[in-house]
Amino acid sequence: INEEIDALDAFIGLINKLPYRQTKIINKIERRAMIVPGTLLFLIEKIIKSTIVTKHQTFIITLSHSEDHLTISYNPHDKLTQGFDTDELEELNRSYSLYTDESIVINNTDQLRQICIPHLIIEN
Repeated sequence: INEEIDALDAFIGLINKLPYRQTKIINKIERRAMIVPGTLLFLIEKIIKSTIVTKHQTFIITLSHSEDHLTISYNPHDKLTQGFDTDELEELNRSYSLYTDESIVINNTDQLRQICIPHLIIEN
């Protein structure tokens, strides 16, 4: 996960160079975990591309974890024409199916969208 977060920080730095873009990642991950490489970048890019931006408000994405999941949380302001499409996660779920029986779960409320990514466990 640490390598993924380093790559994510570099990606967010590039995104914030675009006009009217201010995205902030709040990282509340306190321990090591394993996920399929590229998962965070893929999901954060999808979130950013599908969200309405404003020059007056910073878009905040929070990373946290539980015992068995990494969670990406944000306040959804989906674009009308290119909103967050859960069908695009099918390829990512196929990758996860090689390592675990769990899949990526999306929980939506009016004020919060949470994307729960299962931790991978390597058994010897």
